[in-house]
Amino acid sequence: MRIVEKDVVTKKEQHIYLYIENDNIVRTKTLDPVTDQVKEENQFEYDEHPNPYFSLTGKTSLPMSRSQRNVTVTRTLFRNGESVNSEIRYAYEYKGQWPVKRYQLLTNGKKLLEQEYFYE
Repeated sequence: MRIVEKDVVTKKEQHIYLYIENDNIVRTKTLDPVTDQVKEENQFEYDEHPNPYFSLTGKTSLPMSRSQRNVTVTRTLFRNGESVNSEIRYAYEYKGQWPVKRYQLLTNGKKLLEQEYFYE
């Protein structure tokens, strides 16, 4: 799937390609529309629990809100055309099938509370 949008910072048009498997965005590539060079490339991994934002979202390219499952790993392979190979890991606490807390897992094993979910 291809999305054309404006970069928030530069206000220039960019093309974002979404690679989707089982209603989850598994990879994104952001290309410069003039040169077709990769500006950024990311990969994503998921758990088996439903994402509470999935049915609420429109046409956003953010995997955290557009994918059917919850993101557990985000890998940035390229940024600004250069190899980066950074990784962010997430862990969740669940009540039944739904997440109630999301943490970023630090390399030393500690959890950084990032988000709490509340349901009505």
